[in-house]
Amino acid sequence: MKFDLKLIVQPHENFNGLSYGYWTSIWWNWLFSDQTQYGSVHFLRGNTDKEAPIIRTGKNGPIIYSDTAIFFPIICTITSEHLFEHASTQEIRRMESAVRQKNPLLLSVMINGVRIPNLKRYYAESPEFVLDIPKSSKLRRYFDPLPRIGKRPTVSAGYWIMLRPLPPGTYRIIFKGKHADGYVSYGDYRIRIIDSFKR
Repeated sequence: MKFDLKLIVQPHENFNGLSYGYWTSIWWNWLFSDQTQYGSVHFLRGNTDKEAPIIRTGKNGPIIYSDTAIFFPIICTITSEHLFEHASTQEIRRMESAVRQKNPLLLSVMINGVRIPNLKRYYAESPEFVLDIPKSSKLRRYFDPLPRIGKRPTVSAGYWIMLRPLPPGTYRIIFKGKHADGYVSYGDYRIRIIDSFKR
């Protein structure tokens, strides 16, 4: 099935009333939670600092309903006192997040063989938000440095893609990003979209 670029929410657009930046704050809290999928948007992710590339193909591929959007980072970062003791003001958090995302070495997204162009346009910064990292978070140990547990003000920056609800069918979504410091995030998903009336 050929992918239609019109199914991408543009960087200046809101989806369900929320900007790209606001959706990133929801995504980060989902990431450190038990990662249950619910609501109108399905979240994907690449690997964190200490993980192998994320590959969900074959029987491991997600099944998503046709009334559900898809949101994922190509590459991203957060700055907060969870990770950096000196990140004590919003100014520091915003500046350092933006600096770490400046001039990525690689941004790549392919959906069913169609390469998404002009990915630097999809840069987004979050509003400042409260990130909750619970003690039960299974993903916390894969970050470097190890994040502190608890709730702290946070700013995120990165390159993100929001896909509108897709027509039923099979979609291969492959994304990869590389920071100047050498960190690489990679995700490879084979997703089956089924009619929402089958809920």
